[in-house]
Amino acid sequence: MVTLLASIAFVPILIPVIIGLVKFNKAGLAERSIVYLVVLALVAELISSALWRMEMNNLFISHILTPIELFLLLSYYSRQFGSRFRFLVLGVACLFVIFAIIDMTVLHSPFKMNALAKTVECIILIVLSLIVWGKTMIALQSNTLNSTPLFWINSAVLIYFSANILLFIFSLKILNTGELAIWIWKIHFVFMTIYYLLISIGLWKIKGGKNLSN
Repeated sequence: MVTLLASIAFVPILIPVIIGLVKFNKAGLAERSIVYLVVLALVAELISSALWRMEMNNLFISHILTPIELFLLLSYYSRQFGSRFRFLVLGVACLFVIFAIIDMTVLHSPFKMNALAKTVECIILIVLSLIVWGKTMIALQSNTLNSTPLFWINSAVLIYFSANILLFIFSLKILNTGELAIWIWKIHFVFMTIYYLLISIGLWKIKGGKNLSN
């Protein structure tokens, strides 16, 4: 089962990559951050899978991907607010990058799971996605809410990072518990698939021109 998951893990990511590249010219700066994110995630997944097949440690990839992932997501979210809050969001992104570097080089080994950094990332994104939910519910009517890329992308972020925060908190213990670890990663794969499918819908909703997330 682990081999199967490792072999097909790139498939859910491939869908938003294709849609994102097709819609790229119509995308605003915010949505282009998401396109960059899924392309990066696909490359990272392919490299990670290749290293795993060669029985080489691939956990350092998560240390590199996590701060870039958060920076791109916060770049996307920063464009949902006014300029003052935008600088605050980007400031949080920069601070997290510094924190992730310290976590990788000082607090933990780059060849062990970066559970601490992933947990902090989850907390930041859950809080921010809830704030955006409040903003969009006020700004948009219910009958037009699901027609915007923001609705689907924000839903993806909220569901995925909420579901996986416990996984990242306990990952160091879970990774060494055999069958339980396999079931945890099965659940993770399910939510990862939901995450990228929702992002795919969000990217497909890009119509070009000015919208809420430009």
